[in-house]
Amino acid sequence: MPPAVVWVGWLALFLVYEVYAALAASKGDTFSENVWSWFDTRPRKVVLAVFLLTLTSHLVLGTPGGGAIVATGIPVGFIIACRVSRAP
Repeated sequence: MPPAVVWVGWLALFLVYEVYAALAASKGDTFSENVWSWFDTRPRKVVLAVFLLTLTSHLVLGTPGGGAIVATGIPVGFIIACRVSRAP
């Protein structure tokens, strides 16, 4: 299966879950809202935003950005891993 098909399928599935949660549930129920709340300080939110912008640019436009994705993805992954490990 071509990578583009896998990417489009994953994106479609993600959007189904996100849109359903956003329309049928109360505020704070979507995965994106939960993840955003894990980044509780402005510097953390900036790191997440830069990571998502770089990753999106790379995936949609094909711009090179492997180093930037790794450099910003490591702290993003660390913050998420810490938050998940502390979840009740």
